[in-house]
Amino acid sequence: MEKACVIIPCRYSSSRFMGKPLSKLNKKYLMEYPYIAAKKAKNISEVFIATDDSRIAEVCKNLSMKFIMTHNKHFTGSDRIAEAIKKLRNKYSLIINVQGDEPFVSNKEIEKCERILRENRKFHAVNGLARIEKIEDTINAGVVKAVLNEKNEIIYFSRQTIPYPHVKVKSKVFYRQLGLYGFRDVALKTFRNNLPGPLERCESVEMLRLIENRVNILGFITKINGLAVDTKSDLELAKRLINKNNSKK
Repeated sequence: MEKACVIIPCRYSSSRFMGKPLSKLNKKYLMEYPYIAAKKAKNISEVFIATDDSRIAEVCKNLSMKFIMTHNKHFTGSDRIAEAIKKLRNKYSLIINVQGDEPFVSNKEIEKCERILRENRKFHAVNGLARIEKIEDTINAGVVKAVLNEKNEIIYFSRQTIPYPHVKVKSKVFYRQLGLYGFRDVALKTFRNNLPGPLERCESVEMLRLIENRVNILGFITKINGLAVDTKSDLELAKRLINKNNSKK
């Protein structure tokens, strides 16, 4: 059986939110949420934080979270993971990338990502998606949209509204990209061996590097009902959502 691990890329010096991984979301650090979810996931051998910052590494030590130090020149989190898996001597053939700013990802969705990657061997990458329910999110450049073909292969990612609703359509054609990826080594080699292309640079969406280099990506729909934390206002909204969810229990 192929071995799987989860690697969570965490960068301190984010241009939009400095120190984001160590920001407090209720009583936990933001990066703790995906780490805890990954630790609960079945068929995952190990979980690591991949970082370039000593402050994040120190917190990992204090919380007994495994981490891998990487250099600070990476373009994206997936580039960081490509270095991290090389440091692990490629002992894992299935690598799940859970972004450190996804506090609402669950162990079940991580398990689903691993299973879909394992079962669909012709795909070297998979990406979790969620249906866009709010019309305002279709025009929000902070929400990366994905377009699928009839086989659930991802054709393109964009911060623009895609597909453009020239006529009235049902909302189920709109999907947002989640920070939940599954990679085989071929995909990670694409990150290691290729600089960002014009589409990736234009949209600032790292998975476009795979599309630009003809690596097919299989999309899968999740039930994640939350948001990625990109800004301090997102963090406040995440706090309200967590408190709302807790009040329902």
